[in-house]
Amino acid sequence: MKMQAAEIFCGVYVLALVCYSILIFNWVRHYGDRKNLHPFPIPAALERSSKSKANNRTVMASEVSAAVPILTNNENGTQSLLLTDAADGGEGIAPAVGNKHRTRRQQILDVCGDLCDLSRPIHTPNPDFGYFGETTSRINCPALFASTILDDPGNFTIPPKWSNVDASEEFIDDFRMGGRASVQEWWIQDMFLGKKAKVPHWKKETIDEWKEMTLRRDFTKFGNYQLIDRSTLYDVLVNVSRIQNQSVLVIGSESPWIEAIALAAGASKVTTLEYGNIVSEHPQVVTYTPDKFRRAYLDNTLEKFDAVISYSSLEHSGLGRYGDALNPWGDIMGVARAWCVTKQHATLTLGLSSGNDIVYFNAGRIYGKERWPYVTTNWKRVSYSSGWGKEVIDNAPKLYRRLRGPPGYEIFWNQSSLVFRRSGPPGSPDELTDASLLY
Repeated sequence: MKMQAAEIFCGVYVLALVCYSILIFNWVRHYGDRKNLHPFPIPAALERSSKSKANNRTVMASEVSAAVPILTNNENGTQSLLLTDAADGGEGIAPAVGNKHRTRRQQILDVCGDLCDLSRPIHTPNPDFGYFGETTSRINCPALFASTILDDPGNFTIPPKWSNVDASEEFIDDFRMGGRASVQEWWIQDMFLGKKAKVPHWKKETIDEWKEMTLRRDFTKFGNYQLIDRSTLYDVLVNVSRIQNQSVLVIGSESPWIEAIALAAGASKVTTLEYGNIVSEHPQVVTYTPDKFRRAYLDNTLEKFDAVISYSSLEHSGLGRYGDALNPWGDIMGVARAWCVTKQHATLTLGLSSGNDIVYFNAGRIYGKERWPYVTTNWKRVSYSSGWGKEVIDNAPKLYRRLRGPPGYEIFWNQSSLVFRRSGPPGSPDELTDASLLY
């Protein structure tokens, strides 16, 4: 009896499989042929007919065997689904490997244009104080602000590590500047893009107290970094940048130490751009998140600034440490946006870690002869003595500060406040032709 029951069960099971297979075959033949669809149904939102640049043909969904849906953000705030072809090189197409990041790479380059071409020629117009060269580029300001590509949060819950970055070979090579910069892993998690800043409430009393301490040259009890950093920044703002009675933009500030120093140096107003949300009680200090800053530019409600200050901030842009999406040109595009919102001949006071060209992923970048010219595109360096010169780049291990870095590494670096004047491509209205402004 048991053998008969088993045989009956097996027979019924085989018969059910045959019937199910026939049903599926008929469905695919009927619907697949009639609608010209992939053998398995694709949502109607993913059906598209696009012209391929490669061979100018219409690509139907039935032809895309390795199709990958991508959710894209439109400028009006809506979202669209696109179907990409892993085998085609046409518009809107991306390979299956690293598809997400390669698609983002194409979007970044569409917005960035010539600015992100790091093969642009570098010139050293004045070897007496050039130390590193300079370069120029056309900058499409409306495109930089119309797109959210620079402000997008990363598609991750914790920042990625270099060892497992899901990127195409081209994307990885962009971080390495085509082999001119090295990449070493030093992973830090500081995600607060779109959230509250580390110090979300800036009290008027605190800023005024730090301002008065600066005027007394008491730099011992406030702000970040070392005493020498704060005192040098103040001296540079007073004597070189000369921001007295000027409206100043500060890029990146976890606590209002730069703002207090700028007010002590005579700034009439300070506007801070920071990843996290900050509430300022001080009437001379206003704050923006990147998205609000972008929208203010598009609404024509953002003023033009006389000066820009950024200290140990931009070197983190595009590395994902603070929750921002990966962007090998994030620092360069950030400075370019500052160029877009400044007046003719405005100053840029920039404090970046300087040494050999290295990306410590995701902690930050070290800037050397290769990266410095590109991050300061369309800015000319002002000559002054700040203890930072050619010998610092050439002899980094001897002269730089020593900082314990990732396991197995010690970083030699120098973080000085360098000052630049706004300029532009030769022959353009933005070109700085008055050499006296550089001394």
